[in-house]
This record gives sequence, structure tokens and C-alpha cells, in this order.
Amino acid sequence: MVWDIAIGLMLIVSLLVSCNRDKPSETIVSSNISKTKASVSEGVIQGIDSSVTKSTTEAEGHLNQEDTIIKSTKPTEPPSSKQRKKKQKKYGRIVFDSTVYHLKKMSSHEKVNIEFRFRNEGEAPLQILEVDVACGCTTPTIPFLDIMPGEENKISIYYNPVGKSGLQEPKITVITNGIPKKTILGLHGMVSDHEAPRVDSLATDSLPK
Repeated sequence: MVWDIAIGLMLIVSLLVSCNRDKPSETIVSSNISKTKASVSEGVIQGIDSSVTKSTTEAEGHLNQEDTIIKSTKPTEPPSSKQRKKKQKKYGRIVFDSTVYHLKKMSSHEKVNIEFRFRNEGEAPLQILEVDVACGCTTPTIPFLDIMPGEENKISIYYNPVGKSGLQEPKITVITNGIPKKTILGLHGMVSDHEAPRVDSLATDSLPK
């Protein structure tokens, strides 16, 4: 379209030159022709530049729009295996058959060994880190090796109630690296401070002579 306008202007200029042949000064006509050519050329160049700039702007806008669509529709990447392993840390789990041992009525001069049996129902090795006792009358023995998942073991308690009398309820605290971190075990029973009578101490005056 721009070139069509330019050609039309050139034809008009040619007609003007033909009409002005009788004028005395050809210099004026030549000058007008030069100015007209310059105006036409400048208009053509500006039109071309404007068209190029508009096309470039539209192309950049189209590319930006496509880039935005691609970014918005990019699928979310699933968590890596390392991240899943961190979230799913495994622990051992200690489960006792019983946490309370009921003592039979006993003398304070008697001694007894008690076992608290347990198993590891977790998914990692279980460690018995520590066993605390609240009374010096109880002495614990614990396994020092790891208890693997599914394995069973025991904590032994040596109970010596010397000097004790009445209802006794000593506590034992078991601390592990698994679940639960802390478990309370207990003994429960009556202790007498009297010894059982001996046969040789019975009265003999009732025996037949």
C-alpha cells in the first residue's frame, strides 16, 4: 500500500511538471520535484519502520504469552526418593508382655529374680539405653545388643526387700531409642518382716513321753 501511494505521488509530480513547462524558471520546478521526492521517500521509510515495529511488538507479545502458558501448565515434580526417606524414618517399638509384676506375700529375708519379657514390633533395631530404679532394693540387668525387628528379649530385676515391710511398689524406668522413649515397670506385693517358723523351734512339751 505504501508503494502504491508513492507511485501515485510520482505521477502527480510528473503532471505538475508538464503543466509548468511554460514558466520562465525551471529551477523552481526542479526544486519542487526534489522536495516532493524527499517527502515521498521519508513517508515510505516511516511507513516501513512503523510496520516492522508493530510486527516485532506483536511477535514478542505472542512469545511472552506462550511462555506464560508453558510455565503455568508445567507439571509439579514428585518428591525425590531422598525426601521420602527423610519423611519416613523408621523406629523400633518396645512391647512388654506385662509392665507390672505381682509379688506373692513374702518375707523381707527372701530374695527373688523377676523377668519382664518384651519384643521389638518396630521397623528398626531397638536399643535399651538406660534403666533407672527408684529403690536400691531392685537391681536391673539389661541386654546390651540391639534387638532386631521381630526379636524378643528380657529385662531382669533382682529384688531384695531386706528391711521392708508392708505394701511394696518399686518402680523401674526403661529408656529406649525407639517408641515409646520411656516405659514404667513396677513391682507390687506385700512384704513381712517376720521369718517363717522353724521346726526345731516348736515347743516339745506337747510331744508324748
